[in-house]
Amino acid sequence: MPPHVLIFGLPRTGTQSLCDAITHLTGEPVYHMREVAMHSHQPAWISLLDRKYRDHEAPEALIPALEDVLERYCAYPEAKVILTPRNEDAWYASMLRTLWAGHLAATAETNDRNVTMRGLRWKYHEYCWGNDFPAHGREYYRKYVKEVRELCEGREVLEWDVNSKVAGEEVGWERLCGFLGYDVPAGREFPRSDENAVKPAVVEHVETLPEAK
Repeated sequence: MPPHVLIFGLPRTGTQSLCDAITHLTGEPVYHMREVAMHSHQPAWISLLDRKYRDHEAPEALIPALEDVLERYCAYPEAKVILTPRNEDAWYASMLRTLWAGHLAATAETNDRNVTMRGLRWKYHEYCWGNDFPAHGREYYRKYVKEVRELCEGREVLEWDVNSKVAGEEVGWERLCGFLGYDVPAGREFPRSDENAVKPAVVEHVETLPEAK
């Protein structure tokens, strides 16, 4: 069955909470990065990324996620589209203290890139921002959001910033249900899922990272 909703968003932009909310509304699963580990899909993703990007000299300029957006956008013209931008400073700081800090901590322990989530994370950091998020992360973010917006011109799109407020109200069930055509769940708080919150094991690396500018 083709997907009814396409969610385009970088890590640390509320996609996990959004996926949990959509699953609650529809009763259908949403394929999110956590599904990769749960179903041991790492080898397939690593192979796909390598086939597409390994031979390029400047992978950070390719915006791999944008190519994936284009392919899915064209393949499913009837699907509704949700884009998850976030305040750039908040996103950058969140990436530094979670995914980038975890990457530094993992690579400090071992350079083993076998087919695991560690290996997949390495590929992601390498192909998105040349394995230097502090230097190239912001540029990548700006280009991603800009080009997704341009691609989706003329199509019904919900821009979803889970941390923002619209008309004085927090972004939650009302906007999402209105866009997807579902009733607002009575008495149920909007999910606030975050499996990548800072863990004690990476705090030392977080403290050595530069402050968000």
